[in-house]
Amino acid sequence: MTTQDAPSARLPYFKSLTDRCRTAVGIRIKAAAKAGVLAEIGNYTIFEGHQTKLRRHDESLDETEIMASSAEILAERMDLENIDRAYVENKINELARQLNESMTKELFETINAVTEKTGNVVESGGPLTNEKMLEIQRMMPALSDPFEDGNLMMVVSPNMMERIQELEKEFQSSPSLKKKYEAMRIEKYEEYRSNRLDRELAG
Repeated sequence: MTTQDAPSARLPYFKSLTDRCRTAVGIRIKAAAKAGVLAEIGNYTIFEGHQTKLRRHDESLDETEIMASSAEILAERMDLENIDRAYVENKINELARQLNESMTKELFETINAVTEKTGNVVESGGPLTNEKMLEIQRMMPALSDPFEDGNLMMVVSPNMMERIQELEKEFQSSPSLKKKYEAMRIEKYEEYRSNRLDRELAG
């Protein structure tokens, strides 16, 4: 008595359906990957190559390395036999999570490299204080009116949140700190106003 392998069958290839599924999955992954800090980025550009160059107003040339983000999922053969919508969604979410972690890590590595290179770094030399927080805000470029809500944000480690809350309470109860803060805002406003006048004269 002999046994024969079960007959195999291959489904036809529906190109348009495959392309639509691939596009839908891609859109879902991109949307899910833009969480956390990345959700604050309204627009972004996809570059091809290994490097991008930025020409600054003083004619200096800044080169930034472009790092590729990647993600990987594994699927067992037995899982594919019982694939359903929930399985696909879980895999999409796993890809998105990996991409988000990779892109966020690369974003802060790039920011750190640029700030180290340009000297826009404040060393606390100890526990974070409100005075150091004022130094950080004073370093920010006067691109908008400091008396209006801007789009700059501060990103801190979860381990720092307790200290940040302590500093906020200290600031709210300290007239001298508030006075220093208002003086800094006026200083930044004058810088912003001067820059705006220069742009209008140049235009």
